[in-house]
Amino acid sequence: MIDSLRDSNHRKSQHLHRPALVGALALGTGIALDSILFASDLISFKAVWGAGCLCLLIATTAIFTQRERLATWAVLLCCVMAGAIRHHQIAEFEQEATVRAYANAEGDPVRVRGQLKTSVVIDEAEYGPRIPSWLELDSSICDLKVHELQALQEWETVSGTVRVRVSGHLTTAQVGDLVEVVGTLRLPQPVSNPSGYDYAEILRREGISALLSVSHPAAVEVISTPSNLWWKLLRVREAVRNECRRLFVEYLSPKSQSLALSMLLGDRTQLTKQDREIFQESGAMHLLAISGLHVGILAGFVTLISRLVGLSERKTAVAILVVTVLYAGLTNHRPPVLRATLLICLVIFGTTRRRHVDLLNALACCAIILLLISPEDLFDLGAQLSFLAVLAIIWSIDLLKRLRVTSSKSDVLLSENWRWVERTKPALRWLAQGTVITATIWFVTFPLILSSFHIVAPIGLLLNLLLIPVAGLVLGAGYVFLLTGWFLPVLGHFTGTVFDTALRWFLWIIQSGADLPGGHFCFSGFPSWWLAGFYVLLPVCVSVSQWPMVQKFSCASLCVWCFAIAWYAILPTKNDELRVTVLDVGHGLAMVIELPSGEVLLYDAGNTGNGSRAENAVKDYLWCRNRHHIDAVLVSHADHDHFSGLFGVIDHFPVGKLLLSQSFLDFDQRGTFELCEAASRRDVTIELLQANDRLKTSDHDPPVSIELLHPTGDFESKSDNAQSLVLKLSYGDRSLLLTGDVEEEGLDRLLDLPQEQCDVLMSPHHGAKNSNPLDLLEWSSSKLLVVSTSDRSVGPRLRSFVPSGVDVETTVESGALTLRIDRSGTISVERFLQEEDQ
Repeated sequence: MIDSLRDSNHRKSQHLHRPALVGALALGTGIALDSILFASDLISFKAVWGAGCLCLLIATTAIFTQRERLATWAVLLCCVMAGAIRHHQIAEFEQEATVRAYANAEGDPVRVRGQLKTSVVIDEAEYGPRIPSWLELDSSICDLKVHELQALQEWETVSGTVRVRVSGHLTTAQVGDLVEVVGTLRLPQPVSNPSGYDYAEILRREGISALLSVSHPAAVEVISTPSNLWWKLLRVREAVRNECRRLFVEYLSPKSQSLALSMLLGDRTQLTKQDREIFQESGAMHLLAISGLHVGILAGFVTLISRLVGLSERKTAVAILVVTVLYAGLTNHRPPVLRATLLICLVIFGTTRRRHVDLLNALACCAIILLLISPEDLFDLGAQLSFLAVLAIIWSIDLLKRLRVTSSKSDVLLSENWRWVERTKPALRWLAQGTVITATIWFVTFPLILSSFHIVAPIGLLLNLLLIPVAGLVLGAGYVFLLTGWFLPVLGHFTGTVFDTALRWFLWIIQSGADLPGGHFCFSGFPSWWLAGFYVLLPVCVSVSQWPMVQKFSCASLCVWCFAIAWYAILPTKNDELRVTVLDVGHGLAMVIELPSGEVLLYDAGNTGNGSRAENAVKDYLWCRNRHHIDAVLVSHADHDHFSGLFGVIDHFPVGKLLLSQSFLDFDQRGTFELCEAASRRDVTIELLQANDRLKTSDHDPPVSIELLHPTGDFESKSDNAQSLVLKLSYGDRSLLLTGDVEEEGLDRLLDLPQEQCDVLMSPHHGAKNSNPLDLLEWSSSKLLVVSTSDRSVGPRLRSFVPSGVDVETTVESGALTLRIDRSGTISVERFLQEEDQ
């Protein structure tokens, strides 16, 4: 295979011209520039159109006057402007969606009518001791193109697409149906924590204007079914997918069902969080989602079948085209799948016409087509990794050609005296080629993967040599199973058993790789400026091979960038100050404490629900600060919304100690025993705290003091909140009081202590009315009250009765709040949402 690709791609390579490559780069540049300017409101659609027409006029004039250099630059500018115009057109169309005007952050009840744009997908809930029972409810998700909306009395005509989430299984509606829905319309929440996941931006790129929450499937009423041919085709597609799901349920084990759905249909909704993490930790995430590899394996499978039945080369090419296009339509048609399908079509079209096919130029043609269809794919991580992987394969083929050294004399000697070596040469050559290709793909995609997922899996370098051929066998078994299940049901049980066994072995290999010591580790990613430099220098090093001196200089620059500059980029941020960050996790609490000495403490990490919001907020914040170790985790008490995010944090960060109160070990609350078990598996020391204990920290001037004020060893209460760990954190002459959810008799016991002078008070129990912040404010003489809450009414309510001179800050209003105390004792407050707006 490598030899044939080499011959195809390097025949007269010095005379190759790649206009599509230049055009794709220009088109992408235009899209990127317009994205920046459009987001900043610095340019209008008319201005973009005018600039594009001017470039086209200059290019036309230069061509007719035979001014080649001017014509070349003018055509390039036309490509740039074409990308900008196309992106601007899509972005303005999304802004014209009027349904957004009826949505707000809190959500209002509405009744809407529209047409379902996508099939209904069942999002299965997670189950287990970490998950509250009220969250163990499946939901249905689909996109609705809204035509009419009733907010008060009158129906109004609107435009735009909303994402609908229905509690329960929606089985009465299908894609294309005209429906009437009653629910709560709201805007997606903006990023409220440093380096957080921008869900609102992801939805915007998908053309989603708002979110519609529906409490019950009965609130979705079908008005009529579609008669349009396009919708009928989509319904046929969904029927085929449902038949595949039925076969999986009937013949495969539950664990294999979710894996088969993901690998064959691109449906990852049934995969658990643990399943995804296993593939990430083994460096095999690309095998879980349908990508170019899957389409290529399918094309190879069709080629094999065609050869077995004796089809001609032309008929085989037609069969490959038809099957790959149909398969792309059957799956989730993500950019990697479309890229692979387009590339196969271009290659087959060129080879059947006996034309030389330059893979790099063909790949650029695919990029142009995809970007013209959907300019936002330029910023899609899956599309970026897909194109980078193919580029790496092309570059590795060129590298293999350069490294190939043959000696006819040694070959003769080997063939005469060492026949066994001669027989193993094909296998060794395949192994060497696979190693070079895998290593090149790993090197090219590693920085982007690390920055996106914060995980490095060196084991993937070795594991993929085994997994790729195994994945080919597994997918082949899956294709055979689907064919026999549809057309020869009598063989379904046998082929299903074979496929299920193959999936089990495949998953065992993945699990073994993920469990190997040192096979993976978590790390903070590279900043955007470093990624930009890397992905500029890398193609320069590859493309200037005809100029040895330039190539040596560019390679040296890349080495410096990869080691010296990268090391500088990921060094932990050191500040001679106390930094306390209260992250926005909704109803819950997660507080990161960074001491001047560089030590990191975590006071609670949880939220109402499955804890993923608090977990992700803490992990993202620590990674953006280049913190890779937590010295101590303090859990205030045994309420789920204060520790539910710690499971994932402990899995991804080395933790020195887990500090708890005695009441936490009563194990009455769901998940407390599991947290202690998780800490034990990670060799985290568990210690108990009580009043008058002091945490030992590194020496610093001025000194840092962490003192426990509550509860005492003899304090007992039936309420977990009353037994919250209350800390006084001091730096020099300044101090903060961290209170957890302390209330009732616990609060009374705290107020009976001698008064403490604290500059900042963390409001207990998320600012609830029974937390009595007035008495605490008087007792602590605090001038700043900080509240971690999801209730927007808390801030105004507290401001209405706190004494004058006391500032109230809430996470729901300001996002993450960072309190900084420098050596001189100056306290400053950074509000994430306000900082972002500025």
